[in-house]
Amino acid sequence: MSTYKVAVRLLNSCGECYYCRNGHENQCVKSFIAKTQECAVGPGGFSEYMMMDAADVYKMAEDIELSHAALSEPLACCVHSIENGKIQLGDDVVVIGVGIMGALHIQLAKLKGARVIACELDEKRLEIAKAMGADILINSGKCDAVEEIKKLTDGRGADAVFCTVPAAALAGQAVEMTGKLGRTVFYTSFHPDKPIEISPNKVHSSEQIITGTVNPQKKDFLIATRLLSLKLVDVSELISDRIPLADIDKALEKAILPDTYRIIVQP
Repeated sequence: MSTYKVAVRLLNSCGECYYCRNGHENQCVKSFIAKTQECAVGPGGFSEYMMMDAADVYKMAEDIELSHAALSEPLACCVHSIENGKIQLGDDVVVIGVGIMGALHIQLAKLKGARVIACELDEKRLEIAKAMGADILINSGKCDAVEEIKKLTDGRGADAVFCTVPAAALAGQAVEMTGKLGRTVFYTSFHPDKPIEISPNKVHSSEQIITGTVNPQKKDFLIATRLLSLKLVDVSELISDRIPLADIDKALEKAILPDTYRIIVQP
């Protein structure tokens, strides 16, 4: 029997609702909601074996590191976000926050041919942003990030801004630093979900688009697995440690530390 390296798409969808049928299975009204989901998706990611539908299994390159393949799902989420940002060659793109999702946004935006500006408070994470390919680094704690973006773009504002930090105040800044015809993408969930002030006239006159992004579609997962298999995206800097399943408690404790990215649990 042949064996293959694969990645598994665990974000299932019902396939029957309005959104699934029109090609937006990431907006499924049954999946992701425990009380309406008709079945479980198996024993869970910390098991040594899982039962999966073949349609949710994606073949990876033979030479890929399994720890890299394990990041297919977060990369797929960022692929979906980048597509919503509609980046064009030569665009000025801002990524707010350089956690793992922000770091992946930086790499993907560079692949799209953009000049990427990373905004972050933590100097170590700004170093990661540089390693991911960011062209310009802004420490948001030392300056007015909105004004800096306007200076860098000759007063226009950015063509696309991705907010990956769950703070409503930063969502407001993302809207402000987006220029005419620009796209503001709220990548993250916001906690607490506080309203922000938006000038209707600014949106009206600039034709700015404010949108969100949630869950990857099947095609996004396919793209993510290809990007990793073809080594077009490098996640090696984003793996902070590899810990055996027997030490799962240690892995979970380390995963919530602010200076870590992803902790790989190895069965």
